[in-house]
Amino acid sequence: MKKNSDKKILFISGSPRSGNTEYVISRLLDLVKGDNEAIFLREKNIKRCKGCLACHSQPICPIKDDDVHQIMNQVINADILVVGSPNYFENVSGLMKDFIDRLHPLYKNKVIKGKKAVLFMVGGGKALGNSEVAKSSMHGFIKHYELELVQTFGFQALGLNDLKKDSSNEEIMVKMAQIINEL
Repeated sequence: MKKNSDKKILFISGSPRSGNTEYVISRLLDLVKGDNEAIFLREKNIKRCKGCLACHSQPICPIKDDDVHQIMNQVINADILVVGSPNYFENVSGLMKDFIDRLHPLYKNKVIKGKKAVLFMVGGGKALGNSEVAKSSMHGFIKHYELELVQTFGFQALGLNDLKKDSSNEEIMVKMAQIINEL
């Protein structure tokens, strides 16, 4: 069994802007031990899934002119996924949804089955409510990719930098880091 310091942890931000979701990831990168890597989906070229179902016959997406194949390799090579999104109308951002949809070849070949996942969501509602929205809106991602959901977390923040201004959220981030460090 790998020690945490030997585990590759991939942090994925589904926010279309540099704000609260990225702030949580930046804090976790400071607090979590291990081989950490972050993907900020807003910086990537991710085309939408065309629903062509080509990946049903062979586990590769026929869309080649974006960054998704590189991202898939990063997901495959990770031991732990930490996935965060803003809460947009009780769902993930469109960017996060595109990311989840485009990973479909990994669903068909089960190569990420059993990976541990920690989810979080940031939104204007209460923290507990955002945690429940994360669990609900990413349910299909966890279920169909057969990931092991460790825990979901929620943060209350509406303005662009609310979490930076409110130190009370630090306790949640420290708890997240402790859980990830124990995996």
